[in-house]
Amino acid sequence: MIECSGSSFGAADAMCDLTKGGRLLQMGILGYDAEWPYDLVIYKELRISVASPRHRTHDNEA
Repeated sequence: MIECSGSSFGAADAMCDLTKGGRLLQMGILGYDAEWPYDLVIYKELRISVASPRHRTHDNEA
Protein backbone atom coordinates (compact mmCIF):
# COMPACT_ATOMS: atom_id res chain seq x y z
CA MET A 1 0.00 0.00 0.00
CA ILE A 2 1.19 3.52 -0.74
CA GLU A 3 0.19 6.22 1.75
CA CYS A 4 0.80 9.87 0.85
CA SER A 5 -1.88 11.88 2.66
CA GLY A 6 0.61 13.77 4.84
CA SER A 7 -1.43 12.84 7.88
CA SER A 8 -0.36 10.63 10.79
CA PHE A 9 -3.97 9.42 10.95
CA GLY A 10 -3.76 8.32 7.31
CA ALA A 11 -0.56 6.41 8.03
CA ALA A 12 -2.12 4.74 11.07
CA ASP A 13 -5.23 3.80 9.07
CA ALA A 14 -3.04 2.31 6.36
CA MET A 15 -1.27 0.14 8.93
CA CYS A 16 -4.61 -1.03 10.32
CA ASP A 17 -5.83 -1.94 6.83
CA LEU A 18 -2.79 -4.08 5.98
CA THR A 19 -2.90 -7.81 6.48
CA LYS A 20 -0.16 -9.84 8.16
CA GLY A 21 3.12 -9.51 6.26
CA GLY A 22 1.85 -6.46 4.37
CA ARG A 23 3.98 -3.64 2.98
CA LEU A 24 3.53 0.09 3.43
CA LEU A 25 5.31 2.80 1.47
CA GLN A 26 5.00 6.08 3.38
CA MET A 27 5.55 8.97 0.99
CA GLY A 28 6.45 12.47 2.12
CA ILE A 29 7.05 14.20 5.40
CA LEU A 30 4.42 14.82 8.06
CA GLY A 31 6.22 17.87 9.44
CA TYR A 32 5.84 16.89 13.08
CA ASP A 33 6.30 13.91 15.39
CA ALA A 34 3.69 11.32 14.50
CA GLU A 35 2.32 8.56 16.69
CA TRP A 36 1.91 5.29 14.84
CA PRO A 37 0.55 1.97 16.15
CA TYR A 38 3.91 0.19 16.37
CA ASP A 39 2.26 -2.75 18.13
CA LEU A 40 0.52 -3.46 14.81
CA VAL A 41 3.87 -3.38 13.01
CA ILE A 42 5.15 -6.12 15.29
CA TYR A 43 1.93 -8.14 15.50
CA LYS A 44 1.25 -8.04 11.76
CA GLU A 45 4.96 -8.31 10.82
CA LEU A 46 4.61 -5.30 8.52
CA ARG A 47 7.35 -3.99 6.26
CA ILE A 48 7.48 -0.20 6.13
CA SER A 49 9.51 1.89 3.70
CA VAL A 50 9.76 5.66 3.72
CA ALA A 51 10.36 7.89 0.72
CA SER A 52 10.94 11.61 1.10
CA PRO A 53 10.92 14.23 -1.63
CA ARG A 54 14.26 15.48 -2.84
CA HIS A 55 15.01 18.92 -4.18
CA ARG A 56 16.38 18.72 -7.70
CA THR A 57 18.67 21.32 -9.14
CA HIS A 58 19.24 21.82 -12.82
CA ASP A 59 22.87 22.45 -13.79
CA ASN A 60 21.97 24.07 -17.07
CA GLU A 61 19.70 26.76 -15.60
CA ALA A 62 21.15 30.27 -15.42
